[in-house]
Amino acid sequence: MNFENERLVGIVASDLDNLLIAHKELFNPDGTIYLFLDEIQVVENWDKWVRKIYDTRKYRIIVTGSSSELLSSEIATSLAGRNLTYIVYPFSFKEYVAAKGLKINKLYKYSIEKGTVLKLVDDFWNMDHFLR
Repeated sequence: MNFENERLVGIVASDLDNLLIAHKELFNPDGTIYLFLDEIQVVENWDKWVRKIYDTRKYRIIVTGSSSELLSSEIATSLAGRNLTYIVYPFSFKEYVAAKGLKINKLYKYSIEKGTVLKLVDDFWNMDHFLR
């Protein structure tokens, strides 16, 4: 669930229960349910709701976001013993090139491969590479 979706503007923690009810009605899942909650920090009191849901032991919950609010000590306290924090940094250019399966030789700047490197630089700075 992406909480930056315009259809979810103004959603509050108590509304999240209704989302789970609707999911149960539509899909009738069996076993552990995985909840992926992106940018949940926009929902007031989301941490209390996550703690309540986590304590039912029916859900595996993955919370992601880009706000420093997600890293605050208050949240770590309210989810104490129930969370692992991973900070994910964007690719460096070197990592991007490696992920593309390429290796850049320092001599490329003198060769015909210079165009390949320049194209990689252009692609790296273009936001499209984050969507692939």
